[in-house]
Amino acid sequence: RLQQVRMAEAVIEALNGGRGLVVEAATGVGKSLAYLLPGALWAAGGCRRLLVSTHTRALQEQILDRELPVVAAVMKSLGQPLRYAMLMGADNYLCVRRLERLAQAPDIFPDSSALLLEEIQRWAKTADSGHRSDLPRLVPQGLWQRICRDPDLCGEKGRRQCGCCLYRRDRARADKAQVLVVNHALLLSAARLPSYDALVV
Repeated sequence: RLQQVRMAEAVIEALNGGRGLVVEAATGVGKSLAYLLPGALWAAGGCRRLLVSTHTRALQEQILDRELPVVAAVMKSLGQPLRYAMLMGADNYLCVRRLERLAQAPDIFPDSSALLLEEIQRWAKTADSGHRSDLPRLVPQGLWQRICRDPDLCGEKGRRQCGCCLYRRDRARADKAQVLVVNHALLLSAARLPSYDALVV
């Protein structure tokens, strides 16, 4: 698409020139790929990191699951592998430690919840990410609040780090990513984000 090509050209010029850029484009132009592909090429070509921040979690996951794999495939064909990752707020991640503690007291839940906890425990043993959207089944909000990551518990002084912590795996990927996707809530919070060289909002 001509508009998509023009936008991609403007993006790479802005990145190379260290300038700001504001783009308005109609639905269907393909804006995500128009900034992701030049942004990924720019980041991978100079040991830099591009931070992409979205308004909604749904768009964040769409970029990670649909657009970035396309970008990575294009870059692979050019001989340039791409590392990309996503980060969300703490309560979007499973805490294996809290899950195990809760699963040891099944009497406080209905049988269906106990079965769900068992299923998540089995999944967590081989899971690559602790993100809620990656879980094998939907978890009711009340139950999720009891097994999601709690930064206060995670950050207690003197606590030995859990080697099975799925959040730390996600965090490690984010620290190595050339393109990192976050949402506005995380970007504007006091959370520690990896340093970045350019920002797409």
